[in-house]
This record gives sequence, structure tokens and C-alpha cells, in this order.
Amino acid sequence: MKERFSFEIVNKKLLFLVALALFVFSCNKEGVPDFDEQTDQELSWFEDYENYTDIVAYHQKLLTTYNAFIDAKEYEKAQGLLNSNQSMLYNNYLFDSLSISLTISFLENHNQIETNKLSVKLPYFLGNQYLDAGNGQKTIYWAKKALEFNQEFGSGQMDVDIYNLLGAGHVLINEYKQAVKYFMKALTIAESENDVVGMALIHSNMFKHYNILHAFNEAEKSYLKSLELFQKAGSKNEFEYEYFFTKHLYVSQLYEFKRDSSKILKVLDTLIFEIEQATELPELILNFYDHAKSMKFALLHEYDSAYHYIEKTISFYNLSSEYEERNYLASYEMEEIELQFQRMGSIEDEQKLLKLVDAESENKDFNFISGVYNLLYRNALQEKDYAEALNFRNKEIEARDSVLARNMDGQLFELEIKYETEKKEAELVKQRQVILQNNLIITILALSLAFIITVFFIVSQIKKRRRAQADMQRQQDFTSQLFLNTEEERSRIANELHDGVNHQLLTIKNNIATDKKIQAEDIGEVIEEVRNISRNLHPSILQTAGFEVAINNLCDRVTEAGLFATCEIDYLHKLSKNKELQLYRIIQEALNNTLKHGKANAAKVILTSQDNFLHLEIKDNGSGFDVDEQINNSKSFGLQSILQRAKAIMAKVNIQSSTKGTVILIKIPVQ
Repeated sequence: MKERFSFEIVNKKLLFLVALALFVFSCNKEGVPDFDEQTDQELSWFEDYENYTDIVAYHQKLLTTYNAFIDAKEYEKAQGLLNSNQSMLYNNYLFDSLSISLTISFLENHNQIETNKLSVKLPYFLGNQYLDAGNGQKTIYWAKKALEFNQEFGSGQMDVDIYNLLGAGHVLINEYKQAVKYFMKALTIAESENDVVGMALIHSNMFKHYNILHAFNEAEKSYLKSLELFQKAGSKNEFEYEYFFTKHLYVSQLYEFKRDSSKILKVLDTLIFEIEQATELPELILNFYDHAKSMKFALLHEYDSAYHYIEKTISFYNLSSEYEERNYLASYEMEEIELQFQRMGSIEDEQKLLKLVDAESENKDFNFISGVYNLLYRNALQEKDYAEALNFRNKEIEARDSVLARNMDGQLFELEIKYETEKKEAELVKQRQVILQNNLIITILALSLAFIITVFFIVSQIKKRRRAQADMQRQQDFTSQLFLNTEEERSRIANELHDGVNHQLLTIKNNIATDKKIQAEDIGEVIEEVRNISRNLHPSILQTAGFEVAINNLCDRVTEAGLFATCEIDYLHKLSKNKELQLYRIIQEALNNTLKHGKANAAKVILTSQDNFLHLEIKDNGSGFDVDEQINNSKSFGLQSILQRAKAIMAKVNIQSSTKGTVILIKIPVQ
């Protein structure tokens, strides 16, 4: 079982959770061969899991019975035998190589039987066995075989199960977008058959995989839709595991990504209340309850209580023999250590955290990894081991960069979904054109009215624009230059992408096309160039590492560009994030001006805290300039940018310049 909210890890049982539940509805007698009573009793023996506990005896009887049917050319009975055996394995999440071997042999060598329901079930069962074993390619192969048989047999409900299996197979090989496409196909069929429970289960499954894709908006929609459908079907009790699992996974995901605390508490309270009201719940759902209590107390800063419940959660997984998959255990152990740090102010076993990072690195769970490094960073600060703290902080930032990259991929995927939706809507618009023609007169009247309103609106806007013209004129020169610089910046970025990234990607593409070996350094160069472009667009380090680190980093980059720049930072009075960004841009603009126009070989940035003010001094040893002339020059965009940004943060500016150099003094109020 798997309920961990770290979405990159895939659990074999939950991957076909939806397919398993939906399969229950497809198990009718239609298309199943009729056997005599004795044969039915004989085959039912192979469906009993208790008989499988003695595997040697079970296998011996399976082989003997199968060979007897084949020798007597009773292929339908052999098919029924394999179905009984595979059904038992399917319902108990078992992988059996002998069963797989017999089933594949039968499908390849004894295809004389007319296509029936068992012809579809056997490859479907094989696909699930390989899914259970974690083999995505073979899962997909046998699922497609089942789909091929089902096209002839014609069971829409079975199509739902098979498309879910195909989606699960693609998840195993990390093709999440393709997986979602198959889940969407399953959903379309379930909707056409008005299968409310099936739709609820599919939306639950899509919720998990949208999160894997970091398409969080789509995940939220699927989550809410699944709950709505569960309630509509009135089957929450019948599918209580899927229902509670979905709610638990949702709130766990909110908790891990540190989203809206009030929203998390509200969902947690609902989940806890519903579990408390239920009766005769299995241990696994009670474990959801313990974890929910732990998250709630942690958000309320009641760390002793939170620690008690997370220990119960971990104990359940350590002691239970029924649930062999414990992929979520690392996350719970991380929560336990975090709570220990909150309670005690230190971490007892730092090596355990590092081992968790090693384990999760293979799964590329970068959000989890960044959380671990953040905890190690805080612990190192507590112990005043600043070198180690810096090391952990850098690793945390690296992991967060990967999370941000995945978030961007998720946003692009959501745009793809939006595009496809809009395309379908456009097709519907075309279909409605016949109806629109019948309403032509109404449309003309509506357009006429819209035209009158538009003319009135335009006239009013013209008058308003004229009234504001005086104010706009004062900003026109600055705005025009801003637009010009923006276009120049876009042109520069476009050239960098075209001449650098595009060229390198084309080289890699050509190498792939000609089967040439691709060097890891080539891909690394592309990644590094894209990262540099991203850094130039927005100083992400300002948010991730802080203002002081960002300024030091800026000085280092200017030094690399040819101007020796040093920093002295005494940043005691903290500014808001917006003011920090404006101050960062002022320093950046001043250093860039010095680098481009100042004819200087050295510059220095000094930031000191005094009373309720920050004092910023930026000086260089360049040739200087006429301050009054440049301030009144509309083309001095850099200087105007410094003055405008200083005005935005209520700061006072004093610029002094001579042939010995330039000094920019800025006094920023803290409050």
C-alpha cells in the first residue's frame, strides 16, 4: 500500500487501484464459457487463496490439471483454469512466474477459442502481474493485447479497466503525460456509461498523477470532482479506502508543500471527524487518522502531541506484515525528525537524514530533499557550524531549483490541457452555427447594441485619456525608454536562446538522428545556459538565499565581467521582500553603469544599519560624469531607473561625481 504524498515515487498496488475497483463491475457472466458442475467446483479450488498457502502443492495441481485439459484438447476448460488462477493472484497482489509462463504459452499456442470475456481477462491479468512486479513495458504490452481482444468482444466497462492499466504502465516508466491521456480515455467511457463510481475512482487516480506532473490546478479540480462523485454515488462506505485515501493524500500534499494552513486545518478536521464517525475501519485507515492528528498538532505547534501520533504512524508500518510496501515511511521519518527538532532544538541522528536523502535522490523527490536539507541547515545554524550550514543551504537551493523546474513543466502541461479544451469548444461552436443562423435577427440587434455601447465607451475613454494626458506626459520619456530597454532585453534573450540554446539543442537533435553518442557535457551546457538566462531575468537567489547572499553574488558576477567589485554588508534592519528587490535592482543598475560607462577598474558596495535607516554607498574610481546634465537627459535611463526605484521605497538619493570617481549615497527608511 502506498499513501505517501511525495508524488515521484510510484507504488505498484496503488497504480492499479482504480482498475481493481472498476474490475468488480465488469465481472458478469457474459461471454464466459459454460462448464459442468464438477468442472466449476474443480476450478473454484484454484480461486481460494487458502489453497495457495502451500505453493508447491498448488503448483503441482495447477500443472497436472492444465496439462490434462490441453492433452484432451479441452481448451476452454484450460482457459477457465488459468482465469481462476490469475483471478486469485490478482485479488491478492501476487506475482507468480509459473502462472505467467502457463498463461503466455496458452495465449501464444492455443488461440482456437472464439474471442470471449476470458480472452480479454487473461492478458489483462498478465498486465496486472507485471504491474505488480514493476515492469512497465510488459504491463503496457499485455494491456494493449487485452485492448485488442476487447475491440472484438466489445465490453465498454472492460475498456475502462484496460485504459487504467495502460495509464498505470506508463506511470511505471515515468511517462506521466501519456498516462493521464489513458486515464482521460477511461473517464470518457465511464461518463458515457454514467458510471458514477468509476468516474470517482478515475478522478481520484488522475488527482495523484496530476500532482506527479506538478499540474496542481488540475489536481485540485480532480480531487474535488472525485469527492463530489463519491458523495453522489452514495458509495463512500463501499469504497471507504479509496475515499479516505484520496482525502488523506490531498491534505498530505498540502502539508508537504506548506500551503494555506487554515485550509489544511479545515480539511484535516473534516477527515478526522469522518474517520471518528465511521465504524469497523481497517487498520490502514486508522493509520490515516493517526497521521492526520500528527499534522494537525504540528500546525498548531503542539509538538509533543504531534510527535506521539507520528510515532504511532511509523510503528504501524514497522510492525504490520500485511502492507509490505513502505515507500511513505521515509516521509513519516522526516516528519518525526522535524518534530523532534521543534521539541528539542536539535537533531539526534543527522546521518539518518542523509540516508533519507540518498534513498529519495533515486526517486528524484526534490521537494522532500529540499526539506531535509533545510532541516539540516537549521540544525547546523543551531550548532553554529556555519560552514556546514552553508553547504546544506546550497544543496537546499539546488533541490528547490529542480522543484521550480518541475512546477514550470506542470504549468506548461496545464496550458496544453487548456489548449485542447479550447479546441474542443471551438468544434462545438462550429456545430452551433446552424442554430445561430436561425437567430440572425437577434444577433444583429445585439451587435448593434454592442456597437452603440462600444462607441459610448470609446468616447468616454478618449475624454478620460485627455484629462490624464498631462500626467502621462511627465512619465512619457521614462516610459518610452523603459519600453525600448525592455525590447532590447527581449532581443538579447532571444539572441542568446537562438545562438546558444537553440544551436546546442539542434546539435543534440542531429546527433540523435544520426545515432551519434550524446555527451553529458553537451546537455549540461544547455542546462547551464538556460539557468544563466533565468538568473539574468530574475534574481531567484534573493528569495532562496536572502538579500546579503544575493548582493555578494552580484558583486562576484560583476567581478567576473571585468570590474573588481567588493561588498561590506551590515544588514540588521530587514526590509520587505519588495523593497529588497528594488534595492537589489538599484545596486545592480549602479554596478552595470560603472561597468559599461564609468571607465573604472574597481567598485565597492557598503550597506550599514543605523537607527531606523539603512545607508547604502556605491562608489567607484572611474572618470565620473556631470550629475545635473545626466539627470536632465532623457536618455540616461540607468540613472533615471535608480531615482525612480529609490522613490518607490521612500529613499533619499545623493549622487556625487568627479574625475576621481562616483559615489551614490542612498538613505532608506526601515519602517
